[in-house]
This record gives sequence, structure tokens and C-alpha cells, in this order.
Amino acid sequence: MTFIQPKRQSQFRFIMAVALTTTFLLVGAATLIVFYNQTVDARHVAAAEKEEFNRLQTESAEIKEKMFVLLDNHNLETVARGKQLVKDDRPRYFEAR
Repeated sequence: MTFIQPKRQSQFRFIMAVALTTTFLLVGAATLIVFYNQTVDARHVAAAEKEEFNRLQTESAEIKEKMFVLLDNHNLETVARGKQLVKDDRPRYFEAR
């Protein structure tokens, strides 16, 4: 009587296929975790830069406000009087021809 035995190679191929699939899944999951961490880090950097930008924008607005106060017409007239300058009613300017 002849016994038919299944090939052992097909079982080996199945185990290799499962091992390769598992390896690809693990590598893929690790890659996704790395990409996610990079995305989170980039978001944190962007948030910090946005806060810095807002701080600089506020500081710029405060400096402009101080400049406008210093260059106000009333303040300039006070400085001119302090320096004993006289306002010319009809100034004559040089003309370039």
C-alpha cells in the first residue's frame, strides 16, 4: 500500500509567507509611528513659531505706537518751541530743474 504524504515544502512556504507578512506589517507600523512623531514635532515647532510671530507683531505695534506719539504734531511743536525754532508760514523750497 502506498501512502501519499503532502509536501513539506508547501508548509515551509506558508510559514515564510506569514513571517514576511508579519515583518512587513511591523516595519510599516514602525514607519508610521516615526512619521507620526515627526508630524507632532513639526506641529509643536509651528505652534512655537506662531507664538513668537504673535509676540513680535505685538512688540512691533507697541513700537509703532510709541513712534506715533513721539512724532505727533503737538509733541513736535513742543520740541520746536524748546529749541527756539520758529514756524515759517510760507516756506520756500529748493526746486530741481
